[in-house]
Amino acid sequence: MLRSLREAANLNGEEAAAAAERSASWLSRIESGQAVLRLRELRDLLNHYRMDDPDRRAALERMATEGRERDWWTGYTDKLDPLFGRFVGLEAVASEILTFEDHAIPGLLQSPRYMQTLIRLAVPKPQPEVTEATIEFRTRRQGILHDEQRPHFVVILDEAVLHRRMGGQEVMREQFAFLLDAIDRGLVEFRILATTQERMPLHAFTILRFEDDPAVAHLDTLSGGVLEEGHTAIETYETIFAYLRTIAHDPPASRRVIQAMKEAHG
Repeated sequence: MLRSLREAANLNGEEAAAAAERSASWLSRIESGQAVLRLRELRDLLNHYRMDDPDRRAALERMATEGRERDWWTGYTDKLDPLFGRFVGLEAVASEILTFEDHAIPGLLQSPRYMQTLIRLAVPKPQPEVTEATIEFRTRRQGILHDEQRPHFVVILDEAVLHRRMGGQEVMREQFAFLLDAIDRGLVEFRILATTQERMPLHAFTILRFEDDPAVAHLDTLSGGVLEEGHTAIETYETIFAYLRTIAHDPPASRRVIQAMKEAHG
């Protein structure tokens, strides 16, 4: 539908993509259904195409919103908790991802062998094909950090996670190298919360912020994830995250901690 609207406006891909400040290759992926379209980008395109019909605009915006939760990850629905599937769909179009983690390295920053170790610990005797599919899913999920307009990603990690040897020395050395690469490439604002720092007991949580929609939060619990969408709940998580950010090490100091851990592992 978007391709036909562009062609009706007598625009080529490069001219149309410029309206959303994106590349022609991005627009090609959007038109072929291979990428997710954000509401702001859709509105920019429709304005550029001079599409003024309010009913058609509303229908397209509704399709874009619903489409957030249906993309490449739908091929893994038989292996995903439905709630987490919804979270991944929202994560893919977030403009900001704010994560506090105190159990393991966040999924978006896990190396393949670290992932494999977590899967083995979660399922004592996993089937090889299940392990392979799970690693493939988690690796593809990390692709959002390599997108043209990747989200601003902030991680606050409890320092204890770095000392929890998952899979042995070699796996941890690889994981630390993986983290350093992400930090040095500007993919994440990484902050470490020292084990000596006083703080309230917390479960891991992630806040997703969007350009056009209210934020949501995902809370990890022993019985599974919980998705919070109410204003009061989100405000609470936002306040907690802002406080943790003030008491955690700054990014340069946090990077030095990761570098020292890597060197300590050979």
